[in-house]
Amino acid sequence: MDLPLADFDAILYGHLRPAIAEQERAAYYMPEAQSLQPTPVVEPWQYKTQFPTPTTVKRRYYYYLIQRQAALFYNAFVTNIQESLNQNEAYYWVQYSLDRVLDGYLREVNRQIENNGWYASLVRLTGTAAQQPSAEAAYVLQLLKYNLMALYLNVQHLGKAYLDALPLTPDELYEKYFDEATHTAMQINRVVTDVPTLTPIPEPPHTSFTPQSRDIRNPAAKVLAFDTVVADREKFARFETALYEHQIIDSQYSFVGTHGNLQLLIVVYLLMLQKGCFAQRLFPKNKPLSPLDVRRFLDHRYQTNTEKDFRRLRGDAAKQQALIDAHFWLSRLTDY
Repeated sequence: MDLPLADFDAILYGHLRPAIAEQERAAYYMPEAQSLQPTPVVEPWQYKTQFPTPTTVKRRYYYYLIQRQAALFYNAFVTNIQESLNQNEAYYWVQYSLDRVLDGYLREVNRQIENNGWYASLVRLTGTAAQQPSAEAAYVLQLLKYNLMALYLNVQHLGKAYLDALPLTPDELYEKYFDEATHTAMQINRVVTDVPTLTPIPEPPHTSFTPQSRDIRNPAAKVLAFDTVVADREKFARFETALYEHQIIDSQYSFVGTHGNLQLLIVVYLLMLQKGCFAQRLFPKNKPLSPLDVRRFLDHRYQTNTEKDFRRLRGDAAKQQALIDAHFWLSRLTDY
């Protein structure tokens, strides 16, 4: 499941940027400010944000919008961990969420605060001064800043079993990402009742699987031999091991016909072709080895038939990428 980030992106880069939002009157925000409701989280927060209550319609709109996006992100993260097939996939989601997603957003928020002078002191202005564009923008960016910090700390806590280092405290996190001094009205508070971390995923019982660098089926018409087709045996073996580990093939090299597996198998076929597993030409005729030759060889090896789906998926690069993005282990194969 993708981690939802659309509203954060819109605030930092798109149509909800403070510089654009300040052009809109309060009436523009009234309908959504009234309709936005808190989104429940699937696991309790261990860290919560203490932040000044919104005093204008515009601030109320952003207050609930940011809280909703934070909850949606957190819920998607929890789902990804719970649905991970193994510890490697769970580790990936924790590291990806912290080091690639939240790290980038925290650094961008700090950059915009420093470049525009949207400091916490502006948030505490009252009366007409609180409605100045700079004060409204500061409220939005500071609110986003503290919600992102809370997200980071909650993801870190829930995924503690998959961290590479000791978890950061709120003060350490603030010091790592932000230049301005902390403000007493804005804090990250830890909930008194300890929220349990996610239990590490038990690894399945080990079943021996040894990749075979040879033909494992009887010869068949129009199916080329292993030694003719495979050029890089070591790389080919890594792909086959991944197919087994993710239950696309079994220990007897037979395709596992679970719903969705056929498309995943075809994506692996295509990645094998891209990554140089196979010979370029057939000798002694010096004839090019075609994708059709490869598909027939692999279908025979795994006792399946991907003909129609292979042809369709091979011509749909967007679908291929969507499948890779949706399956952690496929994205790892792109590095081979």
